[in-house]
This record gives sequence, C-alpha cells and structure tokens, in this order.
Amino acid sequence: FHLYDCPIEYLTLKKNSFKKWLIIFTLLFVFAVFYGFYFLKSSMAPMDGVIHLKNLDEKVSVIRDQYGIPHIKAQSARDAARSLGFVVASERLFQMEMQRRMANGELSEIFGVKTLSSDKLFRTLGLRARMTEMFQRKKEQQRLDPQMIKEMEAFYEGVNQYQSTQKLPLEFSLLGIKPRPFNALDGYAFIGVMSFSFGVATSADPLMTKLRARLGVDLSNELRNELTPYENKLLEKEKVLKEKKESTKRVVEYGHYPVSEILADLEQGFTLFEGSNAWLLSAKRSKSNFPILANDPHIAYSNPGVWFEAHVKAPGFETYGHFLPLLPFPILAHNLERGWGLTMSLVDDMDLYREKVNPQFKSYEFKGKQYSYNERFEKIIIKGQKAFEMAVIETEHGPLMDEVFTSPEDKSL
Repeated sequence: FHLYDCPIEYLTLKKNSFKKWLIIFTLLFVFAVFYGFYFLKSSMAPMDGVIHLKNLDEKVSVIRDQYGIPHIKAQSARDAARSLGFVVASERLFQMEMQRRMANGELSEIFGVKTLSSDKLFRTLGLRARMTEMFQRKKEQQRLDPQMIKEMEAFYEGVNQYQSTQKLPLEFSLLGIKPRPFNALDGYAFIGVMSFSFGVATSADPLMTKLRARLGVDLSNELRNELTPYENKLLEKEKVLKEKKESTKRVVEYGHYPVSEILADLEQGFTLFEGSNAWLLSAKRSKSNFPILANDPHIAYSNPGVWFEAHVKAPGFETYGHFLPLLPFPILAHNLERGWGLTMSLVDDMDLYREKVNPQFKSYEFKGKQYSYNERFEKIIIKGQKAFEMAVIETEHGPLMDEVFTSPEDKSL
C-alpha cells in the first residue's frame, strides 16, 4: 500500500511504537555495555592492595614498574617462589593452560578436530607419562636438589592459590573450562615440548632416507657433512650391491612431513622453539673489564609473549630475568655475579628406526632377535565429536609414530 492511503491514527500508533522500542533498545544497549565492562573488569588480575596467601612465612611485596614488570621482594626463597607463581598466574594463567594442554595432548577437548593431529603427536610421544616415570625412579629423585624441589612446589602452590581464589581470565569463561591444579610434571612435560621442537630428526631422517633411495648413495651423501663409521661400512656394501641409479634429471616429489606440518599449524597459536644464537665477549676485550653476553632466542613475537620478565629478591638470592610461565626458574637472566642464557647445540640427539613388527606375537625384530613390545591406549576427547582412541606400540627405541606418519612408506617408524 502507499503512504497516502494510511489513516493518520495508524501513523501515530507506529510512531509511538517506534519510540517505545527505541527506549527498550537503548536500555538494553546500556545494560550490555555496563555488564560487558563489569565482566571484563572482574576477570582482570588484581594489581593493587593486600592479598592473603596461605603458607607465607613473612610479608612479601610486589611492585610493578612503569613497564609493568613485577619486582618481588621476600624474606625467603620459598616465599619468593610462591609469590612468583601467584603473580605469573595472574597474568598468564590461560597461556599456561594452553601450554600444558599442548604438552599433554589435550587441545582437542576445547578446540575440536582442528588440533587432533597435534594431540596425536604428543600423546604418541607420551611426554607426561615419561616425566611421571622419571619422578618415580629413586635414582632420579636422588639426583634432584631438595631446595629446588621445595621452590618448585611453592611456585605451583602459588599458581593454584591464584586460580582457586581469584576470578579466572576471560578466556576460561568464553570456552567454558576450568583448569585443574598445576604441578611440577606440567613444567617438565613442557620442557619435553621444547626439546622436541629443537630436534629435526622427525623431518630430516625420513627425507635423507628417501633421498638415498631415489638419488643414490653418492649424491645423497654429498648433502651430509660427516658419516658415522657404521654408515661408512654400509656405504661400502651398497657400492657393491647397488642397482642402476635413477635419472637425477627428472623432478622428484619428496612428500610432506607430518610433524613439520603439525608444528607449523601449532605456531599459528602457540609459540614454539626452533633455534637461537649466543655470543660471549671476554672481559679482556671489553672497556668495562667485564664479560658481555648477548643472547638471541629465535622466538616469534606473540601476545602474550613467550617470556615473563620479573625481578625476584630474597636474602642470599636475587635474579632479574625472563621466565617461561610454566617454569619457576629464569631461562635468560642475570644476578649480581653472573648472567646466563640459552642456545641450542644442534646435535643429532634423536633417531628414527624402521621396526619390523609382528602384531601376532606382539613382538619386533632387532639385530636378528625377537623382543616383546609394550602397548598403551590413548583416548583423546574431541569437542563436539566422538572421542578418538588409538593404540601406541612402544619398542626399546621408543613409540611407533604410525598415527603421525600416515604415508604407507613411513609405517613402523
């Protein structure tokens, strides 16, 4: 119908109705803004005032400078560690939860099938299980410094006190999750992630094996800087028995390596460790007559950052440096006497074996003999989907990576 066909009363009614809905919408908008502000404000970490922590022996002061860096002053190392755990959790609790879930292979529980390949990888490696076994060995327990253990326990106690007494960060509410208590095994499992991300064997070893098969021994060995005595013996045998070389002129597709792809996907949301550089200048070569340390970890920028910067002071102890949120001791730091950093050595510290597995007898062959293998089952919870269950076979050389290396030619590695 046309506007001029409408009665004047109808137009007045519509006008009044519009005003009513405009008022309702405005009130709802104002309420949503104030509720959103309150929701965000209530989930922010406390920055001022007095907080009562259990098991503190003396008062501890935490002063943040103009850059937001906390300076913690305590009367004992344990009080300092407990307070550090509380402060780190106040700023990085969600990051700590994500790092723990990555190491334990539990990301799919909140992110769905997108992170299933990552969970398969870390469940196969069994970092958490390995660390648990290590702590249960009496010989390993005797190697650990008792004072270090006490400070670690105090640190995770501080973390747990924060999450049990304070409002959790916004991300937990959005995802509908609540973290379980943290402990030293979470930190050790994350160290396993660091170690694994430094290693290149899961990509380099299959590639070199395929290069040898497709390009021949001579050409593939030109890519190596040094051969082991064992490899030299094999090389001599291969020279006698080798078949005709394939033509190197054709284009060869060497395939993709699942572990590299998994780690590349993880780097979209989680910062991993790949390499670093470090330089040390002798005191004899500096104008200050002090040595100079330059440490350059090759870690991408992220928000939140990988490092947590803090200054911790107690009688007989003081350090200023950079912590990984899940760990209570600084990786890059200095005190009144020395400075230290971290760089990777790039040693070949990991090998892949192609096992000859006999599932019928639950055994594998090594050097002509049969050995029994162990088998464990892993259940990965996936948000919105049925849980994924897998069996992991473990030989003396480690777990089989069949759920990670999905290509038929990479089976039983």
